[in-house]
Amino acid sequence: MEKYSIRMRSSKIELIKGGPAPGGRVMRGAVLLDSAQCVRLEPDTERGVRVSRVDWDPATLDDWRHQVNPLGLARQRVWEALALASKVAAQPEIIAELCWSDDPSYVTGYVASPLIGYARITHLKPLGSPMGGRVFFIRTGANSEELIYRLEQQVTLVNRLPDSNKGV
Repeated sequence: MEKYSIRMRSSKIELIKGGPAPGGRVMRGAVLLDSAQCVRLEPDTERGVRVSRVDWDPATLDDWRHQVNPLGLARQRVWEALALASKVAAQPEIIAELCWSDDPSYVTGYVASPLIGYARITHLKPLGSPMGGRVFFIRTGANSEELIYRLEQQVTLVNRLPDSNKGV
């Protein structure tokens, strides 16, 4: 069983590397994946699930910038990714998220979950590769329509920082 699970997880990484949208293209949103059955659940495989309507409380963002500035991470790309990952991880249906940018000049990605927080992965793809994407691994039996509604429509404000022992 474990070999099967590893093979299935690996195939989902290959899905992003090869382009999750029809025709092997990059998808603007995320793949919504039943984590046990490895079945895609997003209603539109061309578009995916688009997380939106999320922002930082200005004082909280300032506190975060101050904490991570010595690490060289107080950049807009990082705080935007962290805000999106925070909204995703806050959903009870989410087990984890895997993400990497489709920007050919940006090779970093992340894994995020309620258990580990936000963990950046450097050099996730070759420089110059236009491939990238997101996969949201969700619990079997979750109501995907309600989850999609919350991710796309519910207004979310990041107003507290994560525990210091969980990622950036």
